[in-house]
Amino acid sequence: MDAMGLIIDNPYVKNGKWYKGAFHNHSEVFSVEVCINSMIDAGHDFITMSEHDKNKAECMDFADRAIIIPGFEQGKGENPHVVVINNWHRESRCLVTKTNFQDFINEQVNEGAIVILAHPHWQRENYWPNEYLEELHGYTGIEILNSSIIFSKARYDGEYDYMDIAVDLWDRLLSTGKIVWGFGNDDFHNMKEFNKSFNIVKAEKFTREHIVDAVKKGSFVVSTGGYVEDVTLEGNKIGIWVASSEREKKIYHAIGKKGKLLKESFTRDNYFYYEVDGTESYVRLHVLFESGKALFTQPFFIRKY
Repeated sequence: MDAMGLIIDNPYVKNGKWYKGAFHNHSEVFSVEVCINSMIDAGHDFITMSEHDKNKAECMDFADRAIIIPGFEQGKGENPHVVVINNWHRESRCLVTKTNFQDFINEQVNEGAIVILAHPHWQRENYWPNEYLEELHGYTGIEILNSSIIFSKARYDGEYDYMDIAVDLWDRLLSTGKIVWGFGNDDFHNMKEFNKSFNIVKAEKFTREHIVDAVKKGSFVVSTGGYVEDVTLEGNKIGIWVASSEREKKIYHAIGKKGKLLKESFTRDNYFYYEVDGTESYVRLHVLFESGKALFTQPFFIRKY
């Protein structure tokens, strides 16, 4: 979009519908059947079972009820984990170690996969070391929300640890000029983590190919229970319409480079916009509902010409 001498890159497809889904799920505790049926019952339109370093081919038995996208989680031990979507696991020539993450990313992307750096703050602040993040490129995004990590302490001592929300790291990467999408996943192992974080994708058609293509373009929002009507760009106004009662109060934020708060609004309105002035390198929107739910858009990148 060209406005006022600016190029505003809109990641959202213009014509399409919104579809809910989950990319990071495991069946160590429950069967694949229980996991997938639970997600379908919760309104998921697309699902990936991302087991550790193996395939779950039986998940394709449910392809008549939802779009099943193959995937896996690569990594064991101390090496950071990578979630791969739209590809089957195999004994890759790139066995992931500290020295060849980039080779693995390149291999998967070349085969058409979505590559997500998993739970960046799991166990420690720099689960993904800074030197890795500065050097790696070509991956699709990072998990800004991971329900398993956020709620993991609750499994053991009844407390929640929200330090594991990784929007801080997301803004740091975006501020260096990297095009990195933010993902929200349950990392579903047990029911305490189920349906807490998910992605709502705007795709032109309801097919596996269109869902994957839309995600690669950044045409989706991350949700902890909130729903979106649309994300728009009109001239230099970046806007969001949410699905909510007008009685419910909302806090809207426009966030820019280095996490700077560009605009804030406390309102019952279901629409919010931010007007780009050209000083921003990117803008993303965040909505917090009175009920505690939240939405995160993907960033709009801004350039002068």
